[in-house]
Amino acid sequence: MRIYIDEAGGFVPPAMQQSSYSVLALIIPSAVEKGLFYDFLRLRDSWPVQQIEIKGSSLDETQASQVIELVSAYDAVVDFASVDMALHGNHYIAGFKSPS
Repeated sequence: MRIYIDEAGGFVPPAMQQSSYSVLALIIPSAVEKGLFYDFLRLRDSWPVQQIEIKGSSLDETQASQVIELVSAYDAVVDFASVDMALHGNHYIAGFKSPS
């Protein structure tokens, strides 16, 4: 099993009002990893020109749906957590930073 983790945003309360922070973990069974990556690259290549690293924020609704459908076909698990950093102070955010 492989676990891939990616984060987006700064995990500190923002100076400006607009902010969020998210973490996504993708858990892929080792036996299907190569096939999933191959199919993902084929899917990516069917989209208009993209960078090598695909940013989730750059996907439109159809592309995001295609990725979800692909990943679900491989019995992978996705865990997503998000917090709006503009709504919470340091004392609240500290709880997210500390291991349980």
